[in-house]
Amino acid sequence: MGRVAVVSSVTAVLTVIGVVGIDWSDAALGDPARALSMGPLEALVADQANYLPPFSILELVVTVATSLATVAAGLEVWKRRPQHATGQMMVAAGLLSLACLVRRSDVPLLFTAGVVLTNLAIPIVVHLVLGYPSGHLRRTWERVFVGLCWLLATVGVVSEWLFFDPRIAFIEAGSTSQNLLLIDHRPELAHTIQLTVGATMLVFAVMLACTVLARWIAGTRTYRSDFTPIVLSTLIGFGVLAFALFATVQLRVLPGDWVLRFRNPCVVLLPFVFIVIARRYRHTHGAVHSALTELGSTPVTDGFLESLRRVVRDPTLELWTYDNVADTYSDSSGGRRCLEPVPRGRRVTLVDWAGNRVGAVLHDKTLMAQREVRAAVRVAAGLALEHERMQSELQQRLIEVRQSRARIVHAGDIHRQRIGRDLHDGAQQLLVTAILQLGRAQQSVDSDDLRIHLDAGVVAARTALHGLRELARGVYPATLTDYGLVAALNSLAERSALPLELASSLDERPCGASELAAYYIAAEAITNASKHSGAEFVHITIERRGAELVVTIRDNGCGGATVSRGGGLDGLIDRAGAVGGSLRMESPAGVGTTLVAMLPFNDEEDRK
Repeated sequence: MGRVAVVSSVTAVLTVIGVVGIDWSDAALGDPARALSMGPLEALVADQANYLPPFSILELVVTVATSLATVAAGLEVWKRRPQHATGQMMVAAGLLSLACLVRRSDVPLLFTAGVVLTNLAIPIVVHLVLGYPSGHLRRTWERVFVGLCWLLATVGVVSEWLFFDPRIAFIEAGSTSQNLLLIDHRPELAHTIQLTVGATMLVFAVMLACTVLARWIAGTRTYRSDFTPIVLSTLIGFGVLAFALFATVQLRVLPGDWVLRFRNPCVVLLPFVFIVIARRYRHTHGAVHSALTELGSTPVTDGFLESLRRVVRDPTLELWTYDNVADTYSDSSGGRRCLEPVPRGRRVTLVDWAGNRVGAVLHDKTLMAQREVRAAVRVAAGLALEHERMQSELQQRLIEVRQSRARIVHAGDIHRQRIGRDLHDGAQQLLVTAILQLGRAQQSVDSDDLRIHLDAGVVAARTALHGLRELARGVYPATLTDYGLVAALNSLAERSALPLELASSLDERPCGASELAAYYIAAEAITNASKHSGAEFVHITIERRGAELVVTIRDNGCGGATVSRGGGLDGLIDRAGAVGGSLRMESPAGVGTTLVAMLPFNDEEDRK
């Protein structure tokens, strides 16, 4: 059974008991002892001053409506902020106010219970004000203060009725109320007790008002923004009630029943203010998400941050970025910030995104009580910081792409120069030699000279052809095109100066771009191992992992290889990145070097 059903059932039962138990006889309707929310002597004075009208249907409707509104407001706040005690206490205050109707009963037990319940809602209201916004009392003196209010509302009220018999005191009004608390009718003692209790309550009211005002003055802008409705509603409610009482008793310009008309509506102002505040938190929650529209291409430190400060009404809110490498936080200006110590009146909310720490929000401590808003701020800040990180990473990658393109163009120029040099120094010279020998053969008249020149020309031409084939194999090996990566590496192993072990688990060929990239990465790694590492063997493993072609090249050389700008390894990284892959190197000194190339197995169109 849900809390709404339970509270509704209890409310219905109390309403039925209170309404059905009302004594509607003429004597009971004008009985001062049964006046709701009044002490015994207060009712006596009100009756003698002739501003206590008989109980009416209108007063019943106002009382029930006020109590039900308080219960409904409590349920709403309880729903919006279940982690706080505010809603539960408002429900309790409304139920106690509704239970006071039994004071109008002609049953002595119910009447006595009604007078005991008369002021029990007051300590709850005091608790609500002091414990705002969470409903929890944070200081010892607050707990003592609320405890004393409970003492006055229970022991103080009961003490008044121990020595007051309304059937004797209200002889002229004709009271028929039987007080079961009565020990002995001693009106002087009851009067002294009530004056003491009343004076103490007045002092407590002044203390409460001063505390509320002092908190409002000393509070931060965010706290004052939240607490102002409470202060204003309290001042308006008591101001209107005081004016109605003064105009009725002193000026006598208003009928006496106006005090009762204004009393309950003024009391119900406070619960409705709590509803307004709870709904405002909901709108703020939505406004925080609306602030995300400020992101776009705007840096976090500009429009978004200002929007976030505006919707949570905290102009001092700061957004820190977390560096997981250095384990430090930095603010929008780049200054280093620490989580401890937290400035007075401030709190820090850590921000995680996708399970990783991305930053923190420094905000007013009032926001800690607004769980929904704080959660929305955490999500918005996490998305904003992730957005900023991705923007920064994108910019960095763009820079790297531009640099990589420049290096690729430069490497292509160097490669073309090397090919031109190899052609000039190798095949071209051999072809020139072959042409010269053939020319001499044309001019020879002796058959032996002709034979010698023809043989020399053939040898030069064959040597040139072999050189061109080797050069072509280095530019783009025909075996790779015809038979695939494994066959091309096997062919490379036959010509390698180092023993090469090849293991492959491929059952189909990857895309051409990845095959070519893998071949050149393996060829360059074998060349480096042969020239620089002093390795005795090279082991190559080729496998497919999901959508990736993974090529691992490991040697047992001296290790200690590093990536330098413009170096051979840097070119391999660019070659892997050009096809959408990556290259990782591990080269501890004295252990050897391992290169792991992770390349797309299929091209982009196939992946789509």
